[in-house]
Amino acid sequence: MDSTPNVSLPHIELLPSTLPTGDIFQILLYIALIVYVVFTGILFYHWNAYSSDRKVSTATYAMYLIITVPMMLTLITSSVIIK
Repeated sequence: MDSTPNVSLPHIELLPSTLPTGDIFQILLYIALIVYVVFTGILFYHWNAYSSDRKVSTATYAMYLIITVPMMLTLITSSVIIK
């Protein structure tokens, strides 16, 4: 005797179709880019307003951009590949 439960899963074509997966990833990409731009603007504003050493500020800006720009480019590239 087979002891596995008899569970039937709905067929994929019977599920309601909304957006294709590629479009969902692209929307998420746009949301991430908007959050990145807003966060970067807030960071730069506050760092300029409250920093006291120009050399440290410049080094911080450079490190932030060196680290985050490649991450965002990777995200964009992934979105293009998935689409």
